[in-house]
Amino acid sequence: MATVGKNRAIEEISLLKHHRSIVIPPDPSCEFLTDPLRVSYSLAGSLDSPRTLFIIPGMYGSRYLNTVYDRLAQEHKIRLLCLDRPGLGGSAAVPLAQRIPAWLEIVQRIFNYHGIRHVSILSHCAGTIYLLNFLIHLRHYLDPERPSVTLFSPWVHYDHSGVGFLRLAGMLPENFVGKFDSINRFVLRNINPALQFSAGPISASMTGARPALPSDEARAYTAADKEEREYKETLSALVMDNLFAESTLGANDEALLCLKAREGLWNAFEDEDDAILKIAKQEQKRQQEGHVELEVRVFFPEKDVLCSHKGQGWFDSCWREEEVRKYLDYRSEWVAGADHDSVVDLEKGVVQRVFKGVSGVS
Repeated sequence: MATVGKNRAIEEISLLKHHRSIVIPPDPSCEFLTDPLRVSYSLAGSLDSPRTLFIIPGMYGSRYLNTVYDRLAQEHKIRLLCLDRPGLGGSAAVPLAQRIPAWLEIVQRIFNYHGIRHVSILSHCAGTIYLLNFLIHLRHYLDPERPSVTLFSPWVHYDHSGVGFLRLAGMLPENFVGKFDSINRFVLRNINPALQFSAGPISASMTGARPALPSDEARAYTAADKEEREYKETLSALVMDNLFAESTLGANDEALLCLKAREGLWNAFEDEDDAILKIAKQEQKRQQEGHVELEVRVFFPEKDVLCSHKGQGWFDSCWREEEVRKYLDYRSEWVAGADHDSVVDLEKGVVQRVFKGVSGVS
């Protein structure tokens, strides 16, 4: 029998705002638009708000992340936009070499379609590569009064993190790495449903296992607490079911992109230090023109098996170079008790700070 919490979760994931799509018509000027291109996305939160938070999620790049943050966005009166990247959800695939250029074009089309003039950005893991390209190519879309981007568990290539299993993966033939999705799908469905590969809080990790409570705390565990628990657990399961009911083939290209399997895949830069320097030079010019300083916030988890402390330190140092930090407002923070994925869980309390900042509440 369905409970109130379960019914709420079913209602949330069924809302039409999480299942939007547009078809971009062919455009001879774009290599990837020789045919109509379908894009699926979620536009949630307070839909009439002038403040929009554009979420660029991790490896599976799923619009379903919005279902987790929808209520929080409504509380803070901000609008949330999250796209399914090519080959994921209901979004059509594009050639690997065109993945980021296509994404940049898609983002502009979605913004224009909904009349979105300015955004703030939250990215996670693999979303870092897309975010840096956004800052280089689409910087003008950031809120002119408070241009801000926030990165959680930023992706760092194994050349800088030294993570052994990723280095090994980078040595594998491209067609083998291209089976990433089928392997991950099998593991998640048959071996360990709680395991994920940088899919963020859209799995069982968004709720975690509730430890046994002392007797006094157990008595304080009310019916409302139980309902909320059931809501989160049911929503987590529904998100994973829906995620894998749709296309996840794009995760293969996401893996190849993160491993930098070919030259030029990262589009506007070859490595993140190069991108950060380019961004700083752009910011220098913008400040000379009287624009507001760019705010960059990075939240590193205490433990990160994909990027390591070494990789985190390298990424942090790139933003602290003298020729970078004097042209933007950069701050970083390590989140105690968090891992690569759980750092964006609402239970950690950090995402709430980002939403509060975007809402304009000091």
